[in-house]
Amino acid sequence: MLSSEKIAEFKKMYNEAEHEISRVSHILSKNPDYKERMTIPAINELRYAGSHFLSALNSTDPRKTEKKYDLASDHVLRAKYDVKEMGVSILIKNIHLYLSKYGYLVVDKTLEGFAHTMRTIQEIQRRLNSVDLRQDSDGALQIERDFSILKGIEDDFESAIPLLNSYKWSLLCRILGWIIMFVIAIGGFLYLILRLGN
Repeated sequence: MLSSEKIAEFKKMYNEAEHEISRVSHILSKNPDYKERMTIPAINELRYAGSHFLSALNSTDPRKTEKKYDLASDHVLRAKYDVKEMGVSILIKNIHLYLSKYGYLVVDKTLEGFAHTMRTIQEIQRRLNSVDLRQDSDGALQIERDFSILKGIEDDFESAIPLLNSYKWSLLCRILGWIIMFVIAIGGFLYLILRLGN
């Protein structure tokens, strides 16, 4: 039989995982394609956790109860990890979408310290691609830190959209002005050649 402390502990962990799934789903709901694919593994982990927890509650064998409780707890932790890992991956994609939309030059001129930010993003991406953080005892903490860093970067982009748009249009107007001046200069040059040739 599970103690009331263990039941309360599991309930707290489960609710935290459920909250994380909801939070990350909300953050990433801007792109519906990501939301559905992202939450399914984490939701499955919570389902498995619930199944093991019910087995632990119904068990009369203390060893089986403890084993099932440990399995349930592991599935809850895995759900939290899975949702954050997918969140990190999607946030990196979202940041690259901003870069594609505005261009590196516009972003670099608008967001202070963006070269350092890009190095941070690349470091997180390398870490995500090179190591299975689940195997690392500090992996869950690292993925949590990476998620928070990337969410902050995405928030910076979102708050800078008016500046990004303004700088982008300003740059486009300057380029268009240079093109017009170049066309006028070429036109004037051709006019002079024609006038001198007659």
